[in-house]
Amino acid sequence: MKNKTERVSIRLTTMEKLALQKKAKNYNTSLSNYLIASGLNQEIAVRELPDVETEKLKMEVAQLGRNLWQLVKLKRVFQLSETFSLEVQIRDIASLLTKINKKYDH
Repeated sequence: MKNKTERVSIRLTTMEKLALQKKAKNYNTSLSNYLIASGLNQEIAVRELPDVETEKLKMEVAQLGRNLWQLVKLKRVFQLSETFSLEVQIRDIASLLTKINKKYDH
């Protein structure tokens, strides 16, 4: 990122400033960055927040990861030599992958 050393001062009404701040907020950026991108005809990237379904999927993935980690820890602590039956975890992973594919594959 280049070091910004120059300033520009402008005059505008309160309503104009509020309108510009609202637009900048819609793009999740600062007023300064919004004005620079707009003035230089650059694309303003919008950072979208995840929807509720995506958040639920993230929680399911995290829980599945915790469950698998617990199995690994138990195996290490008790030095189990037999293979764990992972059918339940495999089924859960397959189900989760199906949900993710339905949500994001178009």
